[in-house]
Amino acid sequence: MNTRWPLSILVLSTTVLASGVIPIGAQPPPGPVRGPAHGDGGVSDFYAWKEKVPRVPGRLLRQEPLPDQLMLTNAAKGLRVLYTSTDGINGKSPIAVSGAIYLPKGTPPAGGWPIVAWAHGTTGTADVCAPSWMERGTRDTDYLNAWLGQGYAVVASDYQGLGTPGGHPWMAVRPEGWSVLDSVRSALRAFPELANAVVIVGQSQGSHAALSATGLAPHYAPALKIKGTVATGVAGPLYAASRRTTALLFLLLHKFQAMDPAFRPSDYLTEAGERGYAAAASTCVRPGPAVPLDPLLKAWPDDPRIENAVPTMMFAARSTGSVASVASDSGGAPAWIAQAP
Repeated sequence: MNTRWPLSILVLSTTVLASGVIPIGAQPPPGPVRGPAHGDGGVSDFYAWKEKVPRVPGRLLRQEPLPDQLMLTNAAKGLRVLYTSTDGINGKSPIAVSGAIYLPKGTPPAGGWPIVAWAHGTTGTADVCAPSWMERGTRDTDYLNAWLGQGYAVVASDYQGLGTPGGHPWMAVRPEGWSVLDSVRSALRAFPELANAVVIVGQSQGSHAALSATGLAPHYAPALKIKGTVATGVAGPLYAASRRTTALLFLLLHKFQAMDPAFRPSDYLTEAGERGYAAAASTCVRPGPAVPLDPLLKAWPDDPRIENAVPTMMFAARSTGSVASVASDSGGAPAWIAQAP
């Protein structure tokens, strides 16, 4: 069902693609593991900012050319970037977030290239799953090339903790939304050929991030001129309730571990489950057969955060807010939503 609704009346459920967790194939030489968080490491030193992070969010820290295998054919230039943002878990600490910027071919129009702020779907929780590090899938590559071909620059956040040290709080409103908004602010400050005319586009997890960013923008980044939001792969309750799979379980456990260091996934997992969860620290989510999760659990977690999240997929966990709460103040930007049953 394709629906165009004012974002001010939107209350969303969210989802992850029907996927299993499988190892990535051959990966680039790993860098050092830089922290204790589940999923840290395996990427280059580019992702670890060793100096004090400036307190002003949305500032470019550094850039480097993307390798050939990560370039998009319709891009004149592709850059891996590291920029400042705000920790969406505690709401105040400055952090570094990674991402990528693609500039279209040709001469910028008067006023600069308009921007598509791309919010990617679920790739996993390991640093090696950051889209600025691993190759994008065919669908996303074709999609982003289409935007570039129409004269949009693409600014693509990896999200907090994905690529950079620290856990990735998957499907959490502020970590995703602020990461997307600050990727655009940093790009506008660093690249004068870009215009402050932004369309936020997201798929699956990225639909959650896109709508979160749109809802948070009037208060967090009011200077951004958001022209609209496109959210695809937004699942309805029937689809979401059917995704009680291994991939979903590990994503949820990682999310709450990233949010609360006292949370222990081992309290809920069998030995087989612990092995699978450990493997998820260096593997990524890919489309594949759904793997039943019952053999991996000692018992279904009784933590109310998980009980409330899984049946409805309404990820309204503590300290992060919910899409429903931020969507009521969207600044009037139109939104186009593609939703499954």
